[in-house]
Amino acid sequence: MDSVAELSYAAGVLDSDGTVFFTRAAGMQTPHVVVAGQSDLLMQWLKQRWAGYIETGPTCYRFVARGGRAVSVVQAVRSYLLVKTEQADLVLEWDSYCHEAKGCGSKDAEQRRQWAAELAERCRELNRLLSRQYKAVRPESSGKYESR
Repeated sequence: MDSVAELSYAAGVLDSDGTVFFTRAAGMQTPHVVVAGQSDLLMQWLKQRWAGYIETGPTCYRFVARGGRAVSVVQAVRSYLLVKTEQADLVLEWDSYCHEAKGCGSKDAEQRRQWAAELAERCRELNRLLSRQYKAVRPESSGKYESR
């Protein structure tokens, strides 16, 4: 069981170095949680707790959780998030709807796909808004990773 301190820390990491978004797979939108950073130890810690996977790039590592694993991350840290609360709520809404419908691919699939696409678009718009707010605070930032 994770302590309040660990969950708060994970939420802070997600708020600062992570993103919550949806991608389309097999005709349905699927939630993702991605955290990027230079600490392999941090990525291993996240993976140990939420069974995602780690991608290694030339300058950083990325912890990735998708689908049900992304939902698990969000459920665990939601009450501690400060910045990405609305994106997290969209993931929880997706999860609730899929469970209520007994699977996102069941009957009324076209209606479900449309609903999920609208959910994903709302999440994209929230992420764009956060990006614009960040650039307003740090206009010198190109939005790309930079070394210091």
